Amino acid sequence: MRPLPKQTGAWRFRNLKRTRPRDASQRLPQGRGQSLVIVNIVFAASTTQQDFYNTTGLLRPVQYLIDGHEVSIFAYGQTGIGNTSTVEGPAAQK
Repeated sequence: MRPLPKQTGAWRFRNLKRTRPRDASQRLPQGRGQSLVIVNIVFAASTTQQDFYNTTGLLRPVQYLIDGHEVSIFAYGQTGIGNTSTVEGPAAQK
């Protein structure tokens, strides 16, 4: 989950509960109840694109694409949560 969306407020993600060093869960308000979100890995906002691609295994498909092959990379998640930013990185790193 990165970067934190400014319009929703970082407070919603302050209390990530780590079950293992890189795993986390979060209870988010949803209507009258709560929704439990469990993720496999949490990246700090300071994570570089290189670190992200090395950790997730996406570096190999990207290299395959650069070598001229067809590749699909699918980022799934709620609109505005940072899917495009996660795959493309900040404008300064493009």
